[in-house]
Amino acid sequence: MEHYARTEAGRNRIALAVFPSNAGAMRLYRRLGYTDWGNGTVQCYDTLERDDGTVIRVPDSEEAHVMVKDLADSPDRT
Repeated sequence: MEHYARTEAGRNRIALAVFPSNAGAMRLYRRLGYTDWGNGTVQCYDTLERDDGTVIRVPDSEEAHVMVKDLADSPDRT
């Protein structure tokens, strides 16, 4: 994901959302150099398609932390 963002998409920063209940993921991303973005949590949504074809957005039960990483500061591990 980081390699693609850096080389294919030309990005110098990457972000992801992690739910507070997923403590293992939070630890992993911190070890990989991600930090909290500093603007609080965000509401994430699932997109569901009903039998009649209509699409609805359903909020997740918990808000997520946004974690970011500056790719220019980290080596490319392909």
